[in-house]
Amino acid sequence: MPFIRVLLLCLFLSFVPPMPAIHASSETLDTTPDRQALLVLINRLGYDDLAEMPELQKLSRRGAVALMNVNTGGKRTDSNAYVTMAAGVPAKLNSKDMLAYNADEKLHDVPVSAAHAGLHGHPPGQDVLLMSLPRIARKQERWNFKASAVGLGDALQRHGLQTAVLGSSDKGNELWRPATLFTSDEKGRTPYGDVGDQLLKSDPARPYGVRTDYERMWETYRILQGQAELVVFDLADLYRVGEYRPNLTGEQFAKLRRQALREADQFIGKLAGEIDQNSLLLIASPQAPVSAQVRAEWIAPVIAAGGSMIEDSVLTSATTRREGIVSNLDVAPTLLHFLGVPKPHGMIGYPLQPTDAIGPRQLDVLKASTVWTYSNRAAVLGAVGAIIGSGLLLAVLRLFQVRTGITLGGIRVLLWTALAMPLCLYLLPLLRPSGLWEVAGGLWALYLLIAAIPFRILPFCQKLTGRLIWLSAWTILVIVVDTWQGGMLAKRGLLSYDPIVGARYYGIGNEYMGIVIGAAVLLYAALRHATRLEQRWLGRGAVAGGVLLTIFFASPALGTNTGGALTMAGTTGLCLAMQKRCKLLPTLGVLFTSLLGAAVILLLLNQPSAQPSHIGAAAGQVLSGGFDEMSRIFARKSDMFVRLLFSSVWPSLFLLLLSLFAYVLFAPGGHEKRAWQTRYPYYRTAVGGMLAGSLVGMLTNDSGIVVLGMMSLFALFPTLLIWLETETVPGGTPKRSLSLRR
Repeated sequence: MPFIRVLLLCLFLSFVPPMPAIHASSETLDTTPDRQALLVLINRLGYDDLAEMPELQKLSRRGAVALMNVNTGGKRTDSNAYVTMAAGVPAKLNSKDMLAYNADEKLHDVPVSAAHAGLHGHPPGQDVLLMSLPRIARKQERWNFKASAVGLGDALQRHGLQTAVLGSSDKGNELWRPATLFTSDEKGRTPYGDVGDQLLKSDPARPYGVRTDYERMWETYRILQGQAELVVFDLADLYRVGEYRPNLTGEQFAKLRRQALREADQFIGKLAGEIDQNSLLLIASPQAPVSAQVRAEWIAPVIAAGGSMIEDSVLTSATTRREGIVSNLDVAPTLLHFLGVPKPHGMIGYPLQPTDAIGPRQLDVLKASTVWTYSNRAAVLGAVGAIIGSGLLLAVLRLFQVRTGITLGGIRVLLWTALAMPLCLYLLPLLRPSGLWEVAGGLWALYLLIAAIPFRILPFCQKLTGRLIWLSAWTILVIVVDTWQGGMLAKRGLLSYDPIVGARYYGIGNEYMGIVIGAAVLLYAALRHATRLEQRWLGRGAVAGGVLLTIFFASPALGTNTGGALTMAGTTGLCLAMQKRCKLLPTLGVLFTSLLGAAVILLLLNQPSAQPSHIGAAAGQVLSGGFDEMSRIFARKSDMFVRLLFSSVWPSLFLLLLSLFAYVLFAPGGHEKRAWQTRYPYYRTAVGGMLAGSLVGMLTNDSGIVVLGMMSLFALFPTLLIWLETETVPGGTPKRSLSLRR
């Protein structure tokens, strides 16, 4: 299985000519030393906290604001959040691995400067030193990304720009200075700054007995204004309050938190007075506050002002293509882009950009809907899965003549519900449900409108094949048109991707990619039985449809799904090969040719001038990193595939059930053989091609088990409906078609 995935990837890469870059943001830019970027990190700041920070509100009106995903390469911890934001890739790092000191501090009674000189061979200046960088370098080798934890600071210093870091997240005697990740070079050196206790004031009334000395921090910053192009501030009082919460009453915690917010806000007000077109002030929270985490609000605010930011706007980026929602991977690329430094190899985020497509006041609604989708996704899909599973179980028991007390009509309703549910879930955002009962009512209403009522009143839908054509055609049409128009339904769908999970933000996800391909094959099979079109024209139409859908998946502006393009092309070829009863070697030749065609389409559509996408980013990484980067991509995909496959017993059970289904489908036998050959002679070959194509999808997608499940839905349930329709009486004569009426 891994060998096949490597082979397919190599096939794609063999058609990619050497290019200097994939997208404009990775091209070398002239440095602009007259600019200065300020990054203010306020860990545990929530979006709702902005209401208590008047200076920050003023700043947001001068610039742009957004909700930021805080996902990492591991658990959502503070240390993982800092290193992910600094590296520009999903990363993870233990908090004990971030050991930073001022050069004049001591480490085990040895001057830090001397210890650093002993490790690296030459004495540093009055720097801030990240002493644990060798340990960090060993850890980052296991990220499956060729990126550095200090890629931002190192890139700037390599281009002659200086960096500085001010602030400490120390908790009493527990040292923790993660902001140095943003400013260090490859030797762990930050030219300017202070991360020691000189910027902390002793205060017994504060958590851990200290608080940030904002007066001294401001004075130090004014000195650095003409010396450092990037200054990073770590305002950690809010973080310390959050960490100290178990030792506080609710009233004390709220009071200390308001005090920390007020002081940080006043300091930001001072910084805001220094901002002009040649400076950028970027404020971000690496991690959400604990109170927000309890409510599943895994998003934090980010605000940008100065530079080319538009007043009273919201932020977006090529990472998300979502107005008002960005990724923590975009922070480092934004700073590099503003300072005119090319993004280092391996960093996958994109610069933040302002947009007035929506207003900042709409972020409250966007936040509420985003959190609601994330919080209720599992419950809704679990209930839908129970309905689908019940229909499957009851249909199988019926076929084995096991009495359950459920009528044949009731079983068929469950099967049709399963086939209609993906489309119902896709259209559900149109009804704007705000509670689980509204979701249940909305899905039932949509099922009535999409399936139950048309099945009763439309003459075309009085036969099983007509109903299959109706459902599959509408499923494809709605998804493709919505994606073409920007994917507004997909962005809010419960079965689609959501910004808090952060696996995908745009295009067509693996769930609906499998649904579109499965519905397309089902549509083709049903049309062969229900129309009077010449089979040769229908076959040509199927090939044309397969090509168009492959282009749809491959397009960086539409589907943006490499695995989808390969799966669609492979499934089309396999269906046609099985229809023509090709033997094994010719079938493999057709599959190879189809995948080759998909690779060419991917290449042609993802040229450097194309819209930035993760397909282009991955191709750019492979072009610059070669086989090493290709192996990293393969490792990431394989790791996700294995995790999904063995996350529970259900994927393995599903694979077993699907294998048994395929065996029964193609094994010789009296009842099944008569049903396929006398009533639906073409359907079995289409289903066989779909099942074989789903294996291509499983091997070419990181969440391949999801693709397999969605495609199998359109193979398994229509087959069960056909089997139930062709039940025979003792004499062997088929019953009246039960697919017409109950």
